[in-house]
Amino acid sequence: VVLAKFYARELDMGQVNLPFAVAAVAGFLALKERREVLAAVLLVLTIAIKPYGALLLPALLIRRHQAATVMAGVGVLLLLALPVPLYGWSGTTDLHQTWWRTVTDTTAPNLLNPDNISLASMYAKWLGVGTVSAALGTVSAAVLLGVAALVFLKRGLVASPEGLEGSLLLLLIPLLSPQGWDYVLLIATPAIVYLANYQDLLPAPWRALTIVAALTIGLSLFDIMGRAAYAAFMGAAVISVCALVMVGALVTLRARAVT
Repeated sequence: VVLAKFYARELDMGQVNLPFAVAAVAGFLALKERREVLAAVLLVLTIAIKPYGALLLPALLIRRHQAATVMAGVGVLLLLALPVPLYGWSGTTDLHQTWWRTVTDTTAPNLLNPDNISLASMYAKWLGVGTVSAALGTVSAAVLLGVAALVFLKRGLVASPEGLEGSLLLLLIPLLSPQGWDYVLLIATPAIVYLANYQDLLPAPWRALTIVAALTIGLSLFDIMGRAAYAAFMGAAVISVCALVMVGALVTLRARAVT
């Protein structure tokens, strides 16, 4: 109900966020089973699929497992060097630099795209593209990363912390990526599962907010709302706000030592 439209959009666009999510979930399951090296391989695989998989690596590094840390470092270096046999060292360097320029040069023009749900886009839609919205987006991103760090610091409260931590990081990715398209939210499937499973253990206000946010995301369909209403809905960055509500709910579950 919540994510079906994003799965459909993913398949229609021919994207690879679904295999990214599968690799990430498998990596966190490996962490839960203390198969650290396997987890390192799987999390590096997410970076090979989508570079924002790098956001997941702190979940591995915080465990201070030497072999896994070395494996992750070697894996990232191998990814960077993979084009060398085809392009040579200078060509590979140029390839990475060109990729980076493409990402950065297309970020600003896409901030007002209706399908962009990133924090940067949210503030740009509310305040216009400029220094104020950019600053607010940067500060908010830093706050979210700080909140995620606090969740990790509270991992001793529960027996198996990996699931919620992985779910939180996956939910944060489309919010932190400047070009966080709405269908990327499908990688937040584990987060939705956690919230559905533990919603009865949330405080009543958070439970109500979470249910409303989830249904708002899932039932805001272009074919039902119509062009004008849907454009206004997306232009108001409502889905971004709903995603932030779910972030708050996950943090609340950890604060209450539920999971």
